[in-house]
Amino acid sequence: MSDLQVLVAEAPGGLQCKLLLIPFGQQAAGSFDSEEQLSLARYFFDGQGNPSDVQRSLLNSVSRSPGVVSCTQRGEATAMMDSAHRRYVTYGYELERCIGEVYDGECLGTSSKRITYATVTMSSVSQFRTNTERERMAEQGRVREVNVLWLLTASAPDNAGVDVQQNLAAIVASLQVP
Repeated sequence: MSDLQVLVAEAPGGLQCKLLLIPFGQQAAGSFDSEEQLSLARYFFDGQGNPSDVQRSLLNSVSRSPGVVSCTQRGEATAMMDSAHRRYVTYGYELERCIGEVYDGECLGTSSKRITYATVTMSSVSQFRTNTERERMAEQGRVREVNVLWLLTASAPDNAGVDVQQNLAAIVASLQVP
């Protein structure tokens, strides 16, 4: 994935939270093909499609990551809209990753299984490096923005208890992008 890690937090017991920004366009080609990018943009900006389509695109991207042996959906994706009318999709999945070689879909090394909950939304962000540059370009009527996915994931080893899983789900449900 060509992403920018905004936040990574780890806790005892293998708990992990990550907030990623994934820019769209050519930079996202390693994560999403052009049809997936178009489908995601249509859902988040125009409301076309459904949360299951978003979940499918994100899980396809995870499945293509190096070392991933399997990625299985957990439950149905849910959608919500905040007071600013920004759409969010929350979903879960189980992931098996191989540390070592993968041959014909089988892990020849050590594998680890995790439960992950995720929330994703999309917005435009400025590409100006400084406020001075932003002001100068605004005077000229020029805008430099890129569409990005905000992806918050919270995961734990697959043997995490129900209470841990509920806490992970609550963490990802709390994402709000300004």
